[in-house]
Amino acid sequence: MAIIKEVIFIANFPWTQRDNERFGVDILQKQGAFKISVLDVTRAFLPYLPEEKLSEPSFSTEVRRLNSAEEIPRAMAGIDPKTAFVFVLLGEDPKRRLIYRLLSKHQIRYGVITTNLFPVPPVTMDNVLSKLGSPSRAYAFLSAKVRKMCFLLTNRIMPLRSVDLWVTTNKDDISRYSFPRDNKTEFLLGHAFDYDLFLNRKANETDSTERTCVFIDQYLAFHPDFARFNIKSYVCADQYYPSICRFFEYLEKNLNCGIKIAAHPRSDYSIYGDCFKGRPIVKGRTHDLMAEASYVVAHNSTALNFAVLYRKPVLFVTTNELKVTPSHAFVEAMAAWLGKVPINIDESLDKINLNLELVVNEEKYCAYEERFIKMPGTSQKPLWEIITRRLKQYV
Repeated sequence: MAIIKEVIFIANFPWTQRDNERFGVDILQKQGAFKISVLDVTRAFLPYLPEEKLSEPSFSTEVRRLNSAEEIPRAMAGIDPKTAFVFVLLGEDPKRRLIYRLLSKHQIRYGVITTNLFPVPPVTMDNVLSKLGSPSRAYAFLSAKVRKMCFLLTNRIMPLRSVDLWVTTNKDDISRYSFPRDNKTEFLLGHAFDYDLFLNRKANETDSTERTCVFIDQYLAFHPDFARFNIKSYVCADQYYPSICRFFEYLEKNLNCGIKIAAHPRSDYSIYGDCFKGRPIVKGRTHDLMAEASYVVAHNSTALNFAVLYRKPVLFVTTNELKVTPSHAFVEAMAAWLGKVPINIDESLDKINLNLELVVNEEKYCAYEERFIKMPGTSQKPLWEIITRRLKQYV
């Protein structure tokens, strides 16, 4: 095979400038001299999805949007297996086998990236029942289980080309994924995307004297993924946001601090009114907000990586609504890793011991960092420099 000249991303989400940054487009182009392109299969995989869910801008990267399943084989046939390398960014998408089958057919080298790790809750009866709590949730859960079993079984009968390069933070987590793999699959140890931002800020760190509490918003009432997978949202806006704001008022009074909202990257609160009662909503600066925060409030966002790296006290919160959803088990799992128990903000707030909640357990934070963000002894280089260097060695 010839050396790699082109890197192609296959994604089931609209590509944005944020994705250019997360997936190292600038580094791949400048340090690797690779041509970069994206095959967006969102519409092909989800033909029923409303157009407004696909309308995010794509910026400068060459993005080819495939609008039907029939377009996928033609697009894949146009990839040169001698000079191209594909990164598959489909997760556990139920229609992903088509992509793997075409990669196998055309003998195209490809990789997957699983560096965005987080604690997985144990399998308990309560956790299983939470996934069956509504018809749409039960259908999604059972369908996903059946599809995963079929994927694994079919792959035994008709093996797919195995992953060539698997980029991960910790090899202990590979069992949770069903990507085709064999003894030729190469594992490249890297770190979470967030760690690169942390490294860059450490070199240019500025101090903030403002006393603030940052809420890591997950857009729970309106997140577009609920529409993507035809699932009812976990919370009702009319109940969730008043509960959150009531808790904010408690913190403002007892901690004498201002509250800032680190808005979810895919959120658009301009169309939903004043959900946070006038508190500043900041989008696209979660890392900076977390670095400068005095305290952090969160459910189970992977943006908590920043709270761990900067050793910020975290108050984990849940609500009566969330407690009966699959999300709550992840809140509990993440809180447990940092030595905390989620606070139900729909219950009496007088029971909260803020002195206890605002303790940073150095041992637990360090263990979390080493398990889910960056293992000791791995490279301090930016993640995409590590990947680019490896891709340039392919022949």
